[in-house]
Amino acid sequence: MNFDPVTRPPSNRGFQVVAIFSVDFTDDLRIFNWQLVLCPDGRFTVYPPAGKIQSSIIAVSPTTRNKIAAIASEILHDSIERAA
Repeated sequence: MNFDPVTRPPSNRGFQVVAIFSVDFTDDLRIFNWQLVLCPDGRFTVYPPAGKIQSSIIAVSPTTRNKIAAIASEILHDSIERAA
């Protein structure tokens, strides 16, 4: 997984992109440009990459999305601790 923390201002509704990353699903499948988003209630969610018209180019089940968000948020916390 490539993982790059980013600093972006929150949206008007309070959602903030905190990292851009790729996910290796198998040795043959890697999907780039996922966004790890901090929600106003403090939980994390992820969004798959968007196409040219800003709609998602892949669909992911809520269960898989939650698993990816949990892994990515752990990586974010680890990178923050290492930087401190």
